[in-house]
Amino acid sequence: PDIPNIKNVAVSTQAGSNKGTIDVVWKELKNSGCDNVVAVVIYYKRQSSTTWKKVTINKVTDTKVTLQSVSYDEYDVKLTVTNNENITSTSSIVTANFLPKLTCGEPPEVSHATVKTTGSGYMDKATYTCATGYQSDGQQHVLVCTKNATWEGDQIECTELTCGEPPEVSHAMVNTTGSGYMDKATYTCATGYQSNGQQHVLVCSTNAKWEGDKITCTEIASTTTRANDGGQDKANNAAPPPSTSGITIIIAVLAVTFVIIVACIIAVFMAIRRRRSEKDESTTPIVSIFKKSRQGGKKGTPGETGGDGIEDVEQGEAAAAEYVNLQLAVTYVVAVGDLVAYVDDKKQQDGFRDEYGELPRGIQADCKAAKKQSNLPKNRFKDILPYDKTRVVLETNDGKSDYINANHVMGYGEKRNAYIACQGPKDTTIEDMWRMIWQENSNIILMLANLRENGRPKCSQYWPNAGETQTWGHFITEGVKEETFAEFVIREFKLKNEETKKMRRIYQLHFTSWPDKGTPQYAYPLLAFRRKLLSLEPLRRGPLVVHCSAGIGRTGTFIAIDILTNEAATEGHVDVFSCVNQLRTQRMNMVQTLDQYVYIYQALIEARQETAVSCSQLKQTFDELCREEKLAEQFKVCTNNDDDDDDDDDDDDDDDDDDDDDDDDDDDDDDDDDDDDDDDDDDDDDDDDDNNYINTNILISTLQLNVLTSQSDQVTCAAREPSNVGKNRDPDIVPVASAAVPVSLRRARGMSDKQFVYVDLKSDEDRPKLVTPWKGTCNDYINAAFVHGYKERKAYIVTQTPMPNTVIDFWRLMADHKSCTVVMLEDCDVDDDTSAIYWPKDESTRQQYGPFDVQLVDTDVNETANVRVRQFQLTKSGGAEGHVTVVKQFCLTDWGETESVPNNKRVFIELLGMIEKWQQQNGNGPITVHCS
Repeated sequence: PDIPNIKNVAVSTQAGSNKGTIDVVWKELKNSGCDNVVAVVIYYKRQSSTTWKKVTINKVTDTKVTLQSVSYDEYDVKLTVTNNENITSTSSIVTANFLPKLTCGEPPEVSHATVKTTGSGYMDKATYTCATGYQSDGQQHVLVCTKNATWEGDQIECTELTCGEPPEVSHAMVNTTGSGYMDKATYTCATGYQSNGQQHVLVCSTNAKWEGDKITCTEIASTTTRANDGGQDKANNAAPPPSTSGITIIIAVLAVTFVIIVACIIAVFMAIRRRRSEKDESTTPIVSIFKKSRQGGKKGTPGETGGDGIEDVEQGEAAAAEYVNLQLAVTYVVAVGDLVAYVDDKKQQDGFRDEYGELPRGIQADCKAAKKQSNLPKNRFKDILPYDKTRVVLETNDGKSDYINANHVMGYGEKRNAYIACQGPKDTTIEDMWRMIWQENSNIILMLANLRENGRPKCSQYWPNAGETQTWGHFITEGVKEETFAEFVIREFKLKNEETKKMRRIYQLHFTSWPDKGTPQYAYPLLAFRRKLLSLEPLRRGPLVVHCSAGIGRTGTFIAIDILTNEAATEGHVDVFSCVNQLRTQRMNMVQTLDQYVYIYQALIEARQETAVSCSQLKQTFDELCREEKLAEQFKVCTNNDDDDDDDDDDDDDDDDDDDDDDDDDDDDDDDDDDDDDDDDDDDDDDDDDNNYINTNILISTLQLNVLTSQSDQVTCAAREPSNVGKNRDPDIVPVASAAVPVSLRRARGMSDKQFVYVDLKSDEDRPKLVTPWKGTCNDYINAAFVHGYKERKAYIVTQTPMPNTVIDFWRLMADHKSCTVVMLEDCDVDDDTSAIYWPKDESTRQQYGPFDVQLVDTDVNETANVRVRQFQLTKSGGAEGHVTVVKQFCLTDWGETESVPNNKRVFIELLGMIEKWQQQNGNGPITVHCS
């Protein structure tokens, strides 16, 4: 046929869309005998592509077609015609170009930024600049109009400019109006000093720096010169000196006063010495004079009085009404390297009780503002009040109260306003909380209590959930996101001030694992929490807001740990007593119990070493440990394994966990020695990238810390019940109260990837209990324990391989705790009569185990990973038809009974991958891990 001719190609764009149409018009095709046209096809493609798309024309007489939903770009278009002799002719290629007609519309608005554009068409640019008083986040500031009809690029984010804390000036005090753009810092010389006449105000400038002429304060001269006019004495900026007789009187009064004070000091000190039969030789001599009006009076019991009522003081929070403390040379300085020995010695002598008893308690300064009738309802506890000298005073521009139960607290090195310690907000003080956060320019909050504990309210929820917005006064808080870890939750909010129209990002770190009573058993979860806090340090602006319920116990404990960890790292020694004593001068009763005081020491011991390793440095670190023979030393430290106890060990290397059992003379010492090198800190691997850190000590000591011993006071009550003794393969390998995981799970340490963290089994409440009854009884015991994962609590259940008399209990465990995954770290041993095959031997066979029916559905063998996979269907006997739970068992066949590790360590990688895939398909129930 004749060569076809495309007469015209036109494109059409559609507003708000990145797709349009192409209209193709061609010359009418004429049939002539054998040149009868039988097929007409339009081909088109992007000019950047080699692949043609085709559209067949239904009627050969047509002369136009519209190509729908074509993405904006430059296209080549051609037309082919085929006649009845199957001869094809092709037109020349014509260009269809959307780009000249493309428009992206107005560029997106960005808060606190101005934008200039070169247009709104293809490849036009929109350049953003932060408004005065705001600074960019360092990202690219230009968006480009793309083929998708959208503005693309890294959008600028303008945050409020901040200059941080103004510079300190010797012998000068400073008051600021804030730390944002154009805020002022006004300096005033301290008493006895004078300025140099220069400007006393610094201004926060556009370059995020305080600018202006700094004040210089010099001591006022005290020399006097004789004047010639009238014979009067004149001093340089000073009043005339007192007469000689006046000086004599003053000296006499001071001397008498001094003698009286010294006499009192000596008398009281001698009385104290007589009362003490022993003195701790490892500490600096103590001189402490104090008077308590109530040594141990009636303790209050907290309880909401409703609405604006005031709660009573919690156990241990009762405050003495008066207290005199001269704070003379009281110090307990301990070198970091001596901490373990110091703590061990103190515990044996019950010396911590005496050390803690030296601390001032009760009201140490005026609390007039807190005692005002209008402010009393704002106090959560009636006897926990902020001192006037350090309390946070809210601005009253809007006519509202200036009171909130919160105090400024100094940090390490006497850094001013490093923290704000406050009570957990009540419903009636939530607005005050956000007023304080905005006023003090704080953007990081630490919460150390849960909303309710032990059935009682501890703190009101002062934040919105993720994706929600709440308003308190003129503050609008939006929940941006929430990330949950095993021990804590991180939340991010947007806080907007409706009066100023400014917006800030606020981060809340919520530690959720502080037990209802006492302290956490180990310090490394809290230190991991602190590591996450340190990762946010570059974003921190104002004081760190720390609260629990009363704002003194857990709050004081964390602040003390934070200060002392810095002191240990910088100076090589710590003084816990002086630190807590200093905290109590700023907010009453900080670190409110002896347990919390001892816990600070425990945390410092655990924080001594740093074992968190970035993934990129893991191989290098491992090679260095092996080359320098430090790996065995690190393992020995974290397992508390002394050579003297080797004879007590089981002959089977696989049972190396029980080394730890024999090491512990008492559980107090065990806590300290174990904690010495857990490297809690490491746990907080999260830093900037939660997936990029591995804690070497945690990997090794995940289960080692959770050592069992044969001491009766450590074993859970349930494990020793006569009806349960026969359920334990080994009487000394059971869940315990002060440890955590049965040593029988020695092989489970091979599972310790970054998700394997620790278990904290303090009581029978923390073990997995059986719920489904059997034969009229409700015995809830099985030899098992929960293990926390990296982001989930109780992510694992670790247990012994079922014995013949515990098979039913095993399936009760699986059903009651909705576990669909079993990891069996050994192959079946037919010669071991203590281990039971707890599943049907033949496929499609259904077998009853107590209240449950189990059917083996499928068996598969992964030769590469040496893993045998069995799939079961678990149904309740006589239960509803169709209610079936699918359980998969992953049996590792390559780990011999006498081998401490599998022959091929890569099998664990394969095994973990298989388990992860299965877990994703079947929910996130706990993974049950067992061996004999």
